[in-house]
Amino acid sequence: MGSRIQASFGAPPCIGSGSIDAIRAAFQIIGRGRGDSLIERLRNYEERLSIAIGIATGKCLTGRFGGVLLRRWMSLGAPVERADALCAAANSGEILIDEQTITDASKSDPSLGSIATLRWRDPDRHGVYAL
Repeated sequence: MGSRIQASFGAPPCIGSGSIDAIRAAFQIIGRGRGDSLIERLRNYEERLSIAIGIATGKCLTGRFGGVLLRRWMSLGAPVERADALCAAANSGEILIDEQTITDASKSDPSLGSIATLRWRDPDRHGVYAL
């Protein structure tokens, strides 16, 4: 039980790789890199804090949605649903990514392919990887 936060990378289209940017942000949140992680800094305020991350890549409908009283910037589509399912399946401190994300990110950083571990294949035979 808890709250969920959604972040979109590469929308609107930008220079660079949205997949690799998402993975780098996840590493910073979980604490796999230099310096203090976001999770460690937040634990000073809440002892029971746990963070799990799901990353999926694909085309989404992104923009401002809503009515007159409430409009929000958001992304909608299958990758958003896939990332949500991966997040729900991830253990605390774990990053789960879909096959398209590892394929795209490996083009920018080939070393990612060597640290990703295949966890399972979903019913459509798409790979789910743990970092």
